[in-house]
Amino acid sequence: MAVKATYAEGYEKGYIGVDEVTDLLESADRALDTVDEEMKDWEIVEDFSKVHWTMQILFGLFRRLKIYRITEVLLYWDLQRSAVLAGAFVYAHREAQKILDEYIQFEVTREDVDQSLLEVKM
Repeated sequence: MAVKATYAEGYEKGYIGVDEVTDLLESADRALDTVDEEMKDWEIVEDFSKVHWTMQILFGLFRRLKIYRITEVLLYWDLQRSAVLAGAFVYAHREAQKILDEYIQFEVTREDVDQSLLEVKM
């Protein structure tokens, strides 16, 4: 699958980390498990990118203790992770769309050639 290959390539090139690639591959696998339904891989990625309840508790605790720097670092880390997940998701799906478009164009061209050959033979 082109989407999974793009995720793996992004990891190999260092664009996304091991946690992100694991979550993205999981979303693609879940989407493939439900091929008879509408694609919901974005919803799965969206769930992965939500701030975990433990982080929310830590944010509240650190704010009460007036330890703002740790709160900022944790918040930025979560936001960065969400941005990486979303960016990799969009990029992989655009690449998959390009591959599908090229394949469809190739098939259409091949069908035109086959039809032309049949007309010539007649």
